[in-house]
Amino acid sequence: MHKNQWVNFSGIALASILAAGQVQAQTVTFNNTASWNGSAALYGLGTAASGANLALGEDFQAPSLSSVSLDSFTFYMQEYAGSGNTMTIQADIYSWNGNDPTGSPLFSQNLSVTDDGAFQAVTATTGGLTLTPGGNYIALFTTIDPTSAAANGSANIQFAWEHVASSTPAIDGGGSADYFLGSDYSQLTSSTWGNQTPFAWQATFNAVPEPSTIALAGLGVSALLLRRKQSKK
Repeated sequence: MHKNQWVNFSGIALASILAAGQVQAQTVTFNNTASWNGSAALYGLGTAASGANLALGEDFQAPSLSSVSLDSFTFYMQEYAGSGNTMTIQADIYSWNGNDPTGSPLFSQNLSVTDDGAFQAVTATTGGLTLTPGGNYIALFTTIDPTSAAANGSANIQFAWEHVASSTPAIDGGGSADYFLGSDYSQLTSSTWGNQTPFAWQATFNAVPEPSTIALAGLGVSALLLRRKQSKK
């Protein structure tokens, strides 16, 4: 190969690798809703006065790619003690050790949910929360954080949460609905949680593959371009 050809090839390879890196960025979605019948529920995300102050969530494993960020997660809720009521909840993301959340919340957002007579999607937008690829986490809703407890006051509001059949395979590396019954938000990370069959839920990630995968893709494109160039001579 002549020097000029090598220079051209190097330039093509570099451009191809960079282009491959841009193309390979992808959206990864966990979506368990196809296994839900639309009515099955795990009852009881309540308020301070109801005696059913809960934290409920789904544990999951972040996609095992080069880098990954969580854009949003969605659960489905319906009031079952009346209708038309409004409840304030807190959405959190924590690291998960298999028994309970650990450390401080990685993300927190307060949401207001008003019953509309049917199950409704309730989405927390996390805005690109950086996670450790392959790391274990839990996405949860709770009414025992101080803001929710103050906003709900003495209201007796109960919301049902959906869940799916026990035979449904995990789509997220975790696969169980986790719950905690208590009245102190600090106990979330100091008490072992119980678990049920998985929730129907969704989570959307922005992920980038391993650098080696991007480089191989770029070199593959470069080789094809070089072969085409040589065949024209």
